[in-house]
Amino acid sequence: MHSPSLFRPHVLATERLRAWSTPITLSFHDSLSQALPLSDARALLEVMLFSLDIKMRGLYGAGLLRFTQYCDSR
Repeated sequence: MHSPSLFRPHVLATERLRAWSTPITLSFHDSLSQALPLSDARALLEVMLFSLDIKMRGLYGAGLLRFTQYCDSR
């Protein structure tokens, strides 16, 4: 299990790419929303996310959990 964090809510592996974040992610989203209207920024992020099929999102999400567990153990 990984350490609890507001950046990593308990969600299915397929939802981790969307739901998990970092301070760097939040900074990137802020800069993106300053460069584009909010609706366009959200649409861009959704297109990037949904360019991966559900199985691939699950595999990447599982990898995020394993990496987080490794980091938490250190």
